[in-house]
Amino acid sequence: MLTIGADPEFFIMSAKSGKPVPIIGKLGGTKDEPFRKPEWMQGYAVQEDNVMAEFNIPACTEQYEFMGAIDQGRKLVMSLVGRSYKPYPACFAKFDHETLRHPQALRFGCSPDNDGYNLGKPHELIKAEQLNEEDGGWRFAGGHVHLGYRDDIPWIPPFVMAAMSDAFIAIPLIQHKLDPQGPRRRFYGLPGRFRQTSYGIEYRTLGNGWTENEVGTDRVGRMAFYMLQMIREASEKTVRGWYHEFPWVAIRECILNEDARAAHQLWNAVSHIIGGGKRRVA
Repeated sequence: MLTIGADPEFFIMSAKSGKPVPIIGKLGGTKDEPFRKPEWMQGYAVQEDNVMAEFNIPACTEQYEFMGAIDQGRKLVMSLVGRSYKPYPACFAKFDHETLRHPQALRFGCSPDNDGYNLGKPHELIKAEQLNEEDGGWRFAGGHVHLGYRDDIPWIPPFVMAAMSDAFIAIPLIQHKLDPQGPRRRFYGLPGRFRQTSYGIEYRTLGNGWTENEVGTDRVGRMAFYMLQMIREASEKTVRGWYHEFPWVAIRECILNEDARAAHQLWNAVSHIIGGGKRRVA
């Protein structure tokens, strides 16, 4: 069974001032022990991640289920933090150094991301001091997508699936300007970032902008399922052919530069390679 899930992060801001504030102490839950209420549907949970709110959704088997789950997850977070706060509409925010003295604000993921363009070798962990500037420290929120396919497509290497996700998911988002990342891009938004999981991969290149509205969640859900279904229906030989034909250098440059015009051209090229342009859904 093919599934997609997500664990998006986002900042909250003061409803009065419009400035981002740390989630610390306002939500509850941790990576090891996420918080969930007994009345919530199975698979939903929330947690504090550094200064950001994060929510988990159930693994979904179709596009509209995925869209509804993202919307529900954001609503669960906001129901807990209360009306004094609103979601902050960006995947990057700078906090003053005094705010970031709390130990939780200095705690980053202990597992490195892997590089889809270097045979899955790990990236170096990003440290707090790399994000500091004179007037404050940057924090970045991701919109990680979990792709479940191991039972259906056991032969594809995780690093190949991560690169394919760049072509099928990141490029269409950039084409429609649904994943603006600003300074996040050079740290966490690099092409092909992923972590291997028991069910497939966690694709980690995306920011959280696509989670903010139905247009974005529709695009990600549609393209993720489209990619997985296309690969499942094709032979391993066919997918190897695609992989060797895709213009990977241009795809990586397009993602790094967030070039919408180049993304449009690249999606046309990808569509031609996988089916003569007959299967364009982006």
